[in-house]
Amino acid sequence: MLGKHYYPPSDEDHSLCLLQKCFQGWLGKANSEERKKLMLDFLNAHVKVFKTDDLILMTGLVAPLAAMGLKKSSQHVPQIKRIRLDLVPDIIFVPTFAVATLFFVKIVQLKKGPISE
Repeated sequence: MLGKHYYPPSDEDHSLCLLQKCFQGWLGKANSEERKKLMLDFLNAHVKVFKTDDLILMTGLVAPLAAMGLKKSSQHVPQIKRIRLDLVPDIIFVPTFAVATLFFVKIVQLKKGPISE
């Protein structure tokens, strides 16, 4: 998905206590600019930005080409010929292969954790 994604604080009890303290401070401020500054300071201190690399974009571009290459080569490679990919229509095989590879890459990225700056 495009746009910024965030990692919330990991400890729920501690983060709830911090959020309550921030909210109490927020109620004490009368000016909307002060409230905004307090909230931004809180978010900058306790929430990490989830940065993705270009792997998902590159996978999205390369996966359909790889799917078509796999399907064409399955006619000539004996080990892949047993799967009989020639019976599956292109309109089903290519999007399914592309989405499956994108899910796999996203899961691997989530397992790795956030990318450090």
